[in-house]
Amino acid sequence: MIDKDLVFLNFQAKDSNDFFDNISKILYERGYVKDSFKEAIKNREKNFPTGLPIEPVGVAIPHTDSCHINKPKIVFVRFNKNIEFKEMGGDNNVAVGMAFVLLVTDKEKQVPLLQKLMGLFTDQDLINKLYKKDKEEIINILEEELK
Repeated sequence: MIDKDLVFLNFQAKDSNDFFDNISKILYERGYVKDSFKEAIKNREKNFPTGLPIEPVGVAIPHTDSCHINKPKIVFVRFNKNIEFKEMGGDNNVAVGMAFVLLVTDKEKQVPLLQKLMGLFTDQDLINKLYKKDKEEIINILEEELK
């Protein structure tokens, strides 16, 4: 589910809207998503925010309906500086340093994947590793944890 070309370190974005524009363009150009993805993920995030105030760094798990996805993957993004996302289930802003963009083609698998990721986010040591390691180490950690 995790490919080296979908691990982005030092990703630059002014805000979550700019992030969605940039990541959608990359994913569309690489054939992972349909052209409808950008608007769909923006709308989903506006209606159901995904920012989580995790320690030591905030995390977001943006996703959208499977009809906008071509290939199932997890996109890992570590920002060059924190950007604001709305908090999941609330109105507060969360300073997010990492995002996991979920590209799920089978809607039955979306909730179990979200639950598995949420379980990982309770491990501060793991979050610290993801925030500091290189691509290969991040892939190895995530593949091991998401088996």
